[in-house]
Amino acid sequence: MTNSQAAEPSRIKDYIKEKEKEIDNLKKEFDNLLPRFEIYQRDQTKVQKVKFYQGIKGLITIHEHTYLKLKKNEEYYYLGIPKDQLEIHHHYWQRDHIRRSKEGIKCKLLFNKETSREILRNRNSYKGCNARYMPIGIKTPAFFLIYKDTVMIAVPSDNPVVIEIISQDIADSFKAYFQEFWKMSKKFK
Repeated sequence: MTNSQAAEPSRIKDYIKEKEKEIDNLKKEFDNLLPRFEIYQRDQTKVQKVKFYQGIKGLITIHEHTYLKLKKNEEYYYLGIPKDQLEIHHHYWQRDHIRRSKEGIKCKLLFNKETSREILRNRNSYKGCNARYMPIGIKTPAFFLIYKDTVMIAVPSDNPVVIEIISQDIADSFKAYFQEFWKMSKKFK
């Protein structure tokens, strides 16, 4: 057993002074770090979220997010849609265009040049859809969905990799690229 004794009152006062110094040091450190925290917080408003998905379900999930943000007469843009897509994609997009047109959402689609005319003819048959070929022969390993404050980057394959970025600055940048390509493209006939 240990004997416990009460500390001398002067030691308690020293202990309190020591803790006050520690608190003062913490305040100074916080004051030094505060500008960094403020910069970090400002930067967080620029890129609010980045999410990764994989597979066809991931691609569909991100596309479905358009219905959470877009209202009647608003639109989304697809840039660089690949010529080859799995049959399941075509079935999904056809059902989705029926839903999209019922909800009054519009879309502009830029397909790679090798895409069959039949696919563009089909997409243009839905109300509010304007599908065209890319104006130049760019073939990228990815395609992009742009709307509101959101950009989706998809790398197509049997098991696509999909990234969703929620950032107004990034979305505005991709919209500017899309608009330039759209201006150069020709209406599908």
